[in-house]
Amino acid sequence: MKLTIRGTIKSISKKNLIFPGIVLIIMILLLLLLPFRDMFDPETAGTPEEIMALYENKAGYVHVSADDLKYSNYDYYTSSSRYASYYYILDEKDGPSCIFFLVTQTDRGGQPDVIEHFDAKAKFVTNDAHYETFLEGFSKDIGWDAEALKEISHGFVVSQFDYRPGLMQVLGVLILAVLIVCAAYIIANLIFLKAPHLHPSCRRLRRFGLDGEDFTEIDRELEDALIISAGQFHVTENYLIVIGRHNLWMIPLFNTVWVYRYAGWNPFVKKNKLTYSLVIVTSPKDKITIRGNSRHSTDMLLQFLKKNFMHITVGYSDEIREKVEKLI
Repeated sequence: MKLTIRGTIKSISKKNLIFPGIVLIIMILLLLLLPFRDMFDPETAGTPEEIMALYENKAGYVHVSADDLKYSNYDYYTSSSRYASYYYILDEKDGPSCIFFLVTQTDRGGQPDVIEHFDAKAKFVTNDAHYETFLEGFSKDIGWDAEALKEISHGFVVSQFDYRPGLMQVLGVLILAVLIVCAAYIIANLIFLKAPHLHPSCRRLRRFGLDGEDFTEIDRELEDALIISAGQFHVTENYLIVIGRHNLWMIPLFNTVWVYRYAGWNPFVKKNKLTYSLVIVTSPKDKITIRGNSRHSTDMLLQFLKKNFMHITVGYSDEIREKVEKLI
């Protein structure tokens, strides 16, 4: 198959749609499945019946707006510090029904016996060991059986103390940030599919005074004047063309000043495997780093450039760096 720059840009752009597309779908699913709306904008309930209805509808959170919460004389302690207190509403209209609340400590001197109006967001908490201990103690105080009290209190507590939206807020911001980045990346690559001349590799050509839309000469050199190919490196009469899995570089050799390599460990390849990065300098403000190359292909390219392009400085040392800095 004939290798062309337009075809290469389109092929790379198609590949670049896969991973961000998968991540975008995952982020959308997380936004739909995680209880962001339920947590940040829960339904409001004030009476035991309304709270029970929300609980039975599998709500995880509730905005409580209730009157006359009575203090149970039981508190929630952690490391000898009181953080919250148990309150309750008892409704005996249609048989006894009790809703317990775990209210965040607001008065270090002691909680009031009655909270005339309680307005706060809270979380439905079930199967909590601390709550079970509280029920046992409170039932003895009022002369009730613990199981009977648990039955009329429906086995849950409405906990202001456990309503902690901070982590979910951070998670929501991260999900939105990832979603925006992925969407932008997808849009960019869709644009490159339709208009290959807008690809960054083409815009780079314009820095050298070249036409970033007409690839006729580069395509001709790739077909008829290709000198060597080593891994992702392709050298023609006038260009170093690097075709990676997710990117493309077209570098005019007559503008290249300095080329060197350095090695590093790559955690995503085989154990004890070194990969090599190629650094290409064309001007003080234009340094291209191409990562993930094999030693063989990198050394082959460097030896070829050193032998055939005398104006290009090959290799790295402090002396070479000082020399090139003065040169450019």
